[in-house]
Amino acid sequence: MGGPGTLLGTGVAAASLTVYAVAVTGEPWFACSLPQCAGLVLVCAVSGPTGGLAATRRARRGALLPDS
Repeated sequence: MGGPGTLLGTGVAAASLTVYAVAVTGEPWFACSLPQCAGLVLVCAVSGPTGGLAATRRARRGALLPDS
């Protein structure tokens, strides 16, 4: 479910960071290696849905604040 969004976000970030790297250093190199980038994508792929599911579960249990 999150695959297309992950790919789109990674592509947008890669394009913008490449342009930034060329502007700053003159070379289109990334500051992280492929395993580091894959680890970051994995962390985002796990933490995004986890946060969304936690918020949904809390919202389904009722009001977040009790009536005063």
